[in-house]
Amino acid sequence: AAQIDRETAFLGVPGQPHPWAARPEAELRSLAETGRGIVLLAVADGDIVGYLSAFAGHFARSRGSVFIAVVGLREAWRGRGLGTRLFAAVEEWARARGAWRLDLRVSSLNERGQALYRKCGFVVEGRIREAVLRGGAWTDDLWLAKQLDPMPPAALAPAGDSRRRGSGGHAVGTLVVREMRPGDGAAFHDWEMR
Repeated sequence: AAQIDRETAFLGVPGQPHPWAARPEAELRSLAETGRGIVLLAVADGDIVGYLSAFAGHFARSRGSVFIAVVGLREAWRGRGLGTRLFAAVEEWARARGAWRLDLRVSSLNERGQALYRKCGFVVEGRIREAVLRGGAWTDDLWLAKQLDPMPPAALAPAGDSRRRGSGGHAVGTLVVREMRPGDGAAFHDWEMR
C-alpha cells in the first residue's frame, strides 16, 4: 500500500500510514469474521501489484450499499486489465452478500480512474466541492455509484417497522445540540436500538 501511495497523488499521503497499518492482520481477521468488508489483492509473480478494499454499511438497512474505499495499482501494472478484474471480483462479492449498490469517491482530477469506473458501469451521482487538499489547492471529488440488482422489498423496511417516511413529529422542550459525553453511551444505545 505504501509503495502504491508513492506512485499516485490520489491515495494516501507518503509518510502518513493508513489507520490499519500498525495491525493489518487484526483488521483483515475482523473483516473475514464479520463479513463487513473485503480486501482484494492483485498478485503477480508473488508480488502484490494492486489492491481494492470495500466495506458494507454498518447498519442492517445500509448493508446492501458497499463503499469501495481504496483502489490502487502499481504504476507499471496500470492499463493491463487488473483494475477491471478487481472490480469484477468486488461486484461478485457484493452480489453474493445481497448488495444492491456499489459506491466510491474519485478525484475530479483522476481521469484515468474515472475512465476505469465508467468502463465498469459506474455513473456520477454528485460532486463533493473542495473535498481534498492536493498540491496546496482544494479539489473536488466525484461520487460514483453502480446499481446492482433491484433492492429487495424486505430490505426497504425491517420486519415490524410501521414507521413511514414523512410522518411528522412535535418538538417538546428545548433542543440542545452538543458533543457526546461520558455517561451518554447507554442512552445513545437505547435510542439506536429503538
